[in-house]
Amino acid sequence: MARRRWRLDGRVQGVGFRAFCEAVARARNIRGWVRNEFDGSVSVEAEAEDAVLAEFFQHLLSGHLPARVDRTEENPVATKNDPSEGFAIR
Repeated sequence: MARRRWRLDGRVQGVGFRAFCEAVARARNIRGWVRNEFDGSVSVEAEAEDAVLAEFFQHLLSGHLPARVDRTEENPVATKNDPSEGFAIR
């Protein structure tokens, strides 16, 4: 298990991006959350196997129109290993 936090900049607010992110995460049993930031970016924290996280990240980059991701930042974070966590929009 691994946990990552991404910050995505571009056209990611006001286009249904958080709901898209939640649906993709839940379909893959990914734990974590997504939220809008005050600067117009979106932050995503996700926990799953490395391969699942890599596929999830690729969906975030190009899977939802009319969203557009121009820049990303990725940081590893400590895993929670909480089976009851789920995935939520904050």
